[in-house]
Amino acid sequence: PAVAEFVARHKDLSAFTSADFSRRTRLHWLTETPGGLATVLMAGLALLVGAVVTRQALYAATIASVREYALLRALGIRRRRIATFVLGQSLGVGLAGALLALPLIAVLSQGVMLALGIHMLLPWWLLGSVLSITVVMAMLSGLATLRSLRLMDPVMLLR
Repeated sequence: PAVAEFVARHKDLSAFTSADFSRRTRLHWLTETPGGLATVLMAGLALLVGAVVTRQALYAATIASVREYALLRALGIRRRRIATFVLGQSLGVGLAGALLALPLIAVLSQGVMLALGIHMLLPWWLLGSVLSITVVMAMLSGLATLRSLRLMDPVMLLR
């Protein structure tokens, strides 16, 4: 109310609540400054590299076991069941990565605070978002890996 009254009386001035000023400042820093833009680009690049590395690791694990999957197919196991196993493996990789990242994030944030005196805010929603993105990225990599299972044929066991 006080901010609205001030703006109504002084049309040529701007006034903001503390929360609104904080939000505007953060958005300006993130979208209008070179440091903010570099941060966004680096985060995007890190996501891309993480997705590629995860995809390649899951692909290599699947290809390494393709003869075993072919044997399961020869024994009558459905492709859907094998695909469910591969996706479960992808979920396990994503969850393991997320659980290993949490202590690393805590140690690094404490190290930054001790070394530079900068207090890093790591709210639960930010950590949850990062961990969710990690798991989703692993699952999408698992879906991409499923394409290699289409090449699997029990006849390859005879070669």
